[in-house]
Amino acid sequence: MGIRCSQPMGLPDKARAFLESHALKVNTCPVCCRHDGYNKVEIGNYGMFDELVLNRYFLANGGTADEFIQHEVLDSGPMTWLRLKVFCEDGTAGCVLSWSHEELR
Repeated sequence: MGIRCSQPMGLPDKARAFLESHALKVNTCPVCCRHDGYNKVEIGNYGMFDELVLNRYFLANGGTADEFIQHEVLDSGPMTWLRLKVFCEDGTAGCVLSWSHEELR
């Protein structure tokens, strides 16, 4: 019998590409442009044992982008796909970067 645990599937590629282009980065090297991650804060926890952290990312244009649960199925533990909602500087909703229906199958 296997161990039951949450299986975070993460953000879709287009959301990760958006963050790489628009999110504020921590400790960026001026020579190679590698960084230590993004400027973010936790906005919640999720999963069987709250082990999946949901984040708010700060964007270079003054806006934010929040991770939300898009879809979840139960296998040996919940498999959880995230989406990214982008908000303008004034807090109005912008775009949503989600997994396609085909990718969720």
